[in-house]
Amino acid sequence: MGVLKLESHHMKRLRELQKAHPLWEISITRGTHLRFSRPGCPPVFASYTPSDWRADKDLARKLRLAERSCPTSTIATAA
Repeated sequence: MGVLKLESHHMKRLRELQKAHPLWEISITRGTHLRFSRPGCPPVFASYTPSDWRADKDLARKLRLAERSCPTSTIATAA
């Protein structure tokens, strides 16, 4: 019972992260880390089970920095 509760907690976090960052594809690596990927952007890795309350804030910062290094779309530059 404890394992199921633990798994549902992590799945809830995954769903929340997907809602917060819908443009990023989230996958789980073999080392049980999260990989955030998006075409044209460098991948961002995060812990599947963060031990620090700041982990999600740090992840949001890493994703913002990665988005800045993505090439801008042609639609955005044409406007």
